[in-house]
Amino acid sequence: LARHGVLDGKAVARSPFSAGWPVYLSSGAVLEDVPVRTDGRVVTGSGPESAAAFADALLAAIRE
Repeated sequence: LARHGVLDGKAVARSPFSAGWPVYLSSGAVLEDVPVRTDGRVVTGSGPESAAAFADALLAAIRE
């Protein structure tokens, strides 16, 4: 998502895998230390441990 500009200016859930990747740092994404983050129609999760909360947030975004 970051490579394709989808995260530009979006708040996203910080993953242990994304924190040091230059593509995230240069994408304009705002990394937050939360399990799941919804910003507009973009839903992100911090990792596998957040799968249930991510699914709930994704369903809520689809239903909007």
